[in-house]
Amino acid sequence: FNREWIPYEERGTYFGAADIGVSMHNIHIETRYSFRTRFLDYLNFDLPIVSTEGDYLSESLGEKGALIKVKENDVNGLKNVLIKLYEDKHLYDSVLQSVKREKGRYTWERVLKPLVERLTTIERQLNDNVSPNLFPHRIKNRKMRRFLKKTFPFIKRFENKPVFIKLRRYFGH
Repeated sequence: FNREWIPYEERGTYFGAADIGVSMHNIHIETRYSFRTRFLDYLNFDLPIVSTEGDYLSESLGEKGALIKVKENDVNGLKNVLIKLYEDKHLYDSVLQSVKREKGRYTWERVLKPLVERLTTIERQLNDNVSPNLFPHRIKNRKMRRFLKKTFPFIKRFENKPVFIKLRRYFGH
């Protein structure tokens, strides 16, 4: 229904007119470690969520009843869920109540709090002329490092990119 990018300032118009928030994506490593910020908009605008499974928020919100999961590439499953939400007022209201309950847990202030605390600690250490331990949970186990290399062989293609250089340092390579 809309083939153009919607400016950020105008998104409220679309979310305000919507009845359901839908987010479909393919499952891969990016999916698993993503934080779907679109879900924050859905929660903020009190929209029941239908989404593909496979990431932290879909799992967490699904467990709380604020999201209905659909398998990857399951067009019929998506269609059936949307029709069920449209036809079953009790189900729709139940998911909506869960959305309203959960929305306070996912404000930017709460979500970013651990990152802000970590950066504050590092800044304090730097101001005290202490070498900060940037990676307090560094993986030192060789079996774990081998597992990661074997499980994610595509990383080798990006080994000279700055983010992967940091990752290799983190994993002790």
